Amino acid sequence: MARQLMHYFVGRLENLWYAMTTYLPNAFRIEFS
Repeated sequence: MARQLMHYFVGRLENLWYAMTTYLPNAFRIEFS
């Protein structure tokens, strides 16, 4: 159970990191261009 929960949180963290590294650069590019 703990292993499944850990895997879930790791997956969520990877999704968040992916969203940050793809969305934020685009937002800054639009903001400051």
